[in-house]
Amino acid sequence: MILVPVRETVVGLESIFTLNEVGGAIWNLLDGRSLDDIASTIAGDFEVTAEAAQSDVAEFLRDLESNGLIEAEP
Repeated sequence: MILVPVRETVVGLESIFTLNEVGGAIWNLLDGRSLDDIASTIAGDFEVTAEAAQSDVAEFLRDLESNGLIEAEP
């Protein structure tokens, strides 16, 4: 999966993000679900511990947010 953010109608090549299978799955789960719900789904689908999924999902969401790809709900 490739994310191409458009900012003020300009796309910079440095702004293109390639997601692996897990990143794509997390992206597809961003429909208002909580971090816990997303991590639980990832843990089940990719056979990782709940703790590892929680940590990895939180880090991935922080990365998306810091790059302006998502905004946290209040």
